[in-house]
Amino acid sequence: MSDALPPTIKDVAQRAGVHSSTVSRALANHPGIPAGTRNRIRTLADEMGYRINPLTAALMKSRRRRSGGSGEVAVANLGFLVPQHRVHAWRPRSWIYEVYRGAREQAHDMRYGLDAYWAEDGIANPTAFERMLRNRGVQGLILAPEHEAPMPFDLDWDKFGVISLHYGASQIIPRFNQLVSNHFHSMLELCRRCRDFGYRRVGLVLRDHPDTHFEYGRLVLGAFLAGVGESSQLASIPPLSQTEIDVDQIATWARRHRVDAIIQAGGGFSLEFDPPAMVRQLRHNGIPAAAGVGLVIMGHRPEFNLATIDEQTDRLGAMAVRMLVESIQQNQRGVPAHPIVHQLDARLCDGDSLPRLTRKKKTPSRSGTA
Repeated sequence: MSDALPPTIKDVAQRAGVHSSTVSRALANHPGIPAGTRNRIRTLADEMGYRINPLTAALMKSRRRRSGGSGEVAVANLGFLVPQHRVHAWRPRSWIYEVYRGAREQAHDMRYGLDAYWAEDGIANPTAFERMLRNRGVQGLILAPEHEAPMPFDLDWDKFGVISLHYGASQIIPRFNQLVSNHFHSMLELCRRCRDFGYRRVGLVLRDHPDTHFEYGRLVLGAFLAGVGESSQLASIPPLSQTEIDVDQIATWARRHRVDAIIQAGGGFSLEFDPPAMVRQLRHNGIPAAAGVGLVIMGHRPEFNLATIDEQTDRLGAMAVRMLVESIQQNQRGVPAHPIVHQLDARLCDGDSLPRLTRKKKTPSRSGTA
């Protein structure tokens, strides 16, 4: 696999000293661009080895048909790679499905087709899997997080535009441009909100995936320590790390450290994780979550009237498609020489599980007064 990536429209524009849109219109022989400029840009593009992406031409043709009211469907396709072992969760309420739904709506609006493909099909026969993608006109791939869709196989990545939803370096595949929720900012905001609401002993329960999602756990943990450390009002509570959520263990930890607010991170949008059931189990164990002890779920939809960090999965999916389409149109495929991490701020949603605390003001001592 060559390290040299094919030239993009931006590369041609930079060499020609014009805007990218000028290059695009010149290569399309737009009459609004002077003939001399068109010829100069075409010659320069040929010398640099730039080739007009056939997908771009197909997309523009599709848009022209759309504006004409022909009702023809898109001929440009994208793929969303998901794990076979999550097929039971491939329906509304799972994190990955909600991202996919947002991505598919955005793809439809941009006249692209987008379908889900199971990662295990590539494991069994990666050559046939890649041929199938190519035969279906798939020009770009959205990769689920590695702990959601492990992909111990290799594709000829130079044939695809790729955007990954995995945070951090992959242990299996090359590192691509990434789009993730801004977990660090979310955790800082949570710590500040708990402090502003009167909580002083805020504890973190981290459902960790150290084997497949190491950097996520370290990022969330670091953000929590930073959030507590920036305020002298918050006590230092040892975080509780779990591979799977164990409510009995959480209750024991909360009692030992006299926690007055719990931030639960890493539970995710999975069908196995039921926040209301967690609240009931905590109360059964003597921890009155949502009725005395604050509780915030980091990375869930604003439902059940619980306080949450909403990662806005529909927007995450839509942004992934827009970024992927842009890279394809600019002929940016394969493994980037300098991968970029794009982050989308989540939304803090207050709920009944994090009420404001009313703390009694201390009255001055009367001893020694006249």
